[in-house]
Amino acid sequence: MSSHKKKLLTAIMLVFFSISLAILGIELAFLFFSPVKFHSFVDSSTKDWRGSDIFLNIDVARPSTTLGYEWRPNIKGGLIETNSLGMLDRERSKIKPQGVYRIIFLGDSTTANSSYVAILEKILNKNKEREEFEVWNCAVTGYTGIQSCRALKQKWLKCDPDMVVIGFCLNDFMPTPLVLREGNNLVGYFPHREMLSAVSPFLLKNSALYRFIVMRVFFSKNKDYHEEITKTTAFHLQEAKELCSAQGIDFLIVILGITKRFEDSNPAWKDHYLKIKKIADEYNIRSLDIVPIFQNNNPESLMLLDELHFNLKGNEIVARTIRDYLRQNLEKQKE
Repeated sequence: MSSHKKKLLTAIMLVFFSISLAILGIELAFLFFSPVKFHSFVDSSTKDWRGSDIFLNIDVARPSTTLGYEWRPNIKGGLIETNSLGMLDRERSKIKPQGVYRIIFLGDSTTANSSYVAILEKILNKNKEREEFEVWNCAVTGYTGIQSCRALKQKWLKCDPDMVVIGFCLNDFMPTPLVLREGNNLVGYFPHREMLSAVSPFLLKNSALYRFIVMRVFFSKNKDYHEEITKTTAFHLQEAKELCSAQGIDFLIVILGITKRFEDSNPAWKDHYLKIKKIADEYNIRSLDIVPIFQNNNPESLMLLDELHFNLKGNEIVARTIRDYLRQNLEKQKE
């Protein structure tokens, strides 16, 4: 190596070392003199969720820079089983057979871990008068409304659906979690506002300098971030509707029931219910409201003991209600 190249290489190494040393010094300074704690960004985490160690185990789920996390494909032999497309469903083919009407369902655990999607496919194909129906369960436990819309855009529009349905639960007004591996599990930390994929969860957790910069860029004092999440969710739902419309795909929001009557539950449920109704109305998004059916039929009797998910009777009611809606609207399209 020539002396000129050696000098150039030495200079580059010195610059790199100097920059690294400077960054380390700044990092230590912020760590000791201007500490911004990681948890100051976070409202809650999946650590508080019942069974999160099962569905966010690294053998079942994997991190995603845009979705937070997603199911791993081809998981077999455990409490959670997925097909080759990473769905809690039987094996499916991206290639749609002729004469098939394909419906893709997205949502959180009220869809992913409930049987109403499978029941709907069965009853739609019973005594069918038109094409065969495929009803896919593409929902993921713990997903927010924003995550479901992003998953549609990134993964499921490629599967040639005729209709997309988002099962919107009343706790889906949340930002995408920042997901980190802790031991054998993934932990999702829900920030005060939507931040993924603009930030690195790893750096946010481990760098005081990075946290200081993110705090200055993303957060303002006295701002109502709960209202911002509502607007961000509305934006993604509108975008999902427009993406579907551009491809001639029907788009529907199913507003799912809760475990108790509004008067006996957290006031936030009623507030979220009115918000999703308003979004559907303002953006002219078709919606099917399951909530009144549950409110008028002793909702506690339609749920499992976890007070989160539908029992068999509840699943059957949801499936039949969607079936009746689809029959009515598909008949209108044929006329």
